[in-house]
Amino acid sequence: MLLPPASVSLATTLEGIGLTGALFGLPATAAAMLGKRFWATDRWMALPCALAGLVVVGLLTFFAWLAGPALGLVVDLAVVLAALAVCGRHLVPAVRDRGLAGVARACRRGTPLLLTTGGLVLVTLGLTYLWTSRADLFLLSAQRFSHPLPWDNELPAIISNRLADGLDPRGQLSSWLTSDRPPLQSGLQLFVEPLLGRLPIRRPALLAEISVTAQLVWIPSAYAVCRSIGVAPRIAILVCSFAGLSGTVLLNTVFTWPKLLCAGLLLAALSVALRYRARPRPGEAVLLAILTAGGMLAHGAGLFFLPVLVAVLLWRRIRTARISYLAAGAATFVAAYLPWMAYQRFYDPPGNRLLYYQVAGVTKIVKEPFLSLLIRRYAEIGWSGTVDNKLANLYLPVSAGPLEGLGLSGLDVGARRISEFYVLSTAVGLAVFPLLLLIATATFRSARRRGNTRATRSIVGLLVASALSLLVWALVLFGPGATFLHVSPLSPLLLALLLPAAWVAERSEPWMWHLVVLQAVLLLATYAPTMHGGSLARSAVAAITVGFGLLLLSVVLAQGRVHGSVVRTPAAERESVSTVLAGRGPRQTSSDTVRILLN
Repeated sequence: MLLPPASVSLATTLEGIGLTGALFGLPATAAAMLGKRFWATDRWMALPCALAGLVVVGLLTFFAWLAGPALGLVVDLAVVLAALAVCGRHLVPAVRDRGLAGVARACRRGTPLLLTTGGLVLVTLGLTYLWTSRADLFLLSAQRFSHPLPWDNELPAIISNRLADGLDPRGQLSSWLTSDRPPLQSGLQLFVEPLLGRLPIRRPALLAEISVTAQLVWIPSAYAVCRSIGVAPRIAILVCSFAGLSGTVLLNTVFTWPKLLCAGLLLAALSVALRYRARPRPGEAVLLAILTAGGMLAHGAGLFFLPVLVAVLLWRRIRTARISYLAAGAATFVAAYLPWMAYQRFYDPPGNRLLYYQVAGVTKIVKEPFLSLLIRRYAEIGWSGTVDNKLANLYLPVSAGPLEGLGLSGLDVGARRISEFYVLSTAVGLAVFPLLLLIATATFRSARRRGNTRATRSIVGLLVASALSLLVWALVLFGPGATFLHVSPLSPLLLALLLPAAWVAERSEPWMWHLVVLQAVLLLATYAPTMHGGSLARSAVAAITVGFGLLLLSVVLAQGRVHGSVVRTPAAERESVSTVLAGRGPRQTSSDTVRILLN
């Protein structure tokens, strides 16, 4: 641990996360309102728009602070003021037309997702602080749930800490380079910490709380993916709770290195790609490119999820897209990623050490060109060594069962924690049951030539594409046995937790409720025990209890099931919206924007 320690309580951590979430919400809400053309027919599209706004803010603030603290602070304040102006421009007419009570009633559709997020935060942090400890949040998250983890979770915070003080961040990360860790999480910290750091919250603790808040983007992204394939709102909320009660998600929420930030943004990009349009507009390509670049600029492992996005775009008939769509997407992606490439190349080179390490098996910085080094490394181990390495890579993700640690004699807590950290199949856990049921049903219907529904085909197709992306990942890594879960993109795991569960819940919601309860019991049994002593914290027990209550309330308040595999917009509404967007109807006012977004 390189940052100064700052022991904080559960209440202080929750306060910091709440304040950070409110500050994140300003540019996110403004971006959603500016993207009204995207969600006029599909309200869930407001979520990817909001997350794209966060990506832009994070990248903008990082490079502004890199140029100097004065410019960075100006950009932070400008973002806040601009967001307030945009929100005011849209909310004031809505309040004038409908009154505060009317706007409050309109917000009720967003309440279940907020309650789900709050419930998962309380359960996660309640388990983290369940046993009294003097360790700060960075150190506590590295030691509480597994074997002692490295200080990777501090890397973005160390960089942002140096930049906020006007210091050179290079040479402060021991054996790491600043160019080894993409900048998005550091940028989000630099947006929040200079503004909230003046409040009575100790600075290192605030950086950890910002990091945890950033990981929560996977929740709205998961909801958006479910809605994009026609899953009903109530079911989408239920399966988000199921996925959030996974041990792997629990650990990666508080140990912020930042895998869930990457996975969440890539899932948001996937939800945009899944939204079928016969003639996709350039604006959608811009949105997709921002989210994809954001995922890769959160963590480099996101590169291995790109085949899934490409497969979905091809499946969704990208060949019907105009040149303007492809050009807009490519130009946006390059514009978002190019500054980071320049940083790696000129500011803190070489910036490709992880590529040498993971793909060529070389841990030290060398000057040999990557391609020649890769050829030489494979020549050294020969065909036999190459085959052994790849077989070991393919075996490791499935080397333990989904119920690892569970036996007739009870639960081996240590074995399950370690396996759930390292092994993909164990991380899937109880989701294996809906997954196997989905596979069996889809295979049976195909064999009987009855045909699967559109929703089933979509889910199976996404899971197959995710499996193929993991196959590419296993074959690309040098090995042997380098395919640990924590170095993978977590997006395929989240899809495996979400989509089969949604498929089952659409057919038997009570059955899914039983599975959620079992997931909660398994989570508590595995991660509640302590391995480092300490006394039980009553406040943490209360937080866990309230958290589960919020999760239950979120499902109860969510909109009921929508029958059928695809959620459709009424014909009259489609016609009205299409004429407005095409410029043939009456102009859409700010009040209309808020009404469509919130209703």
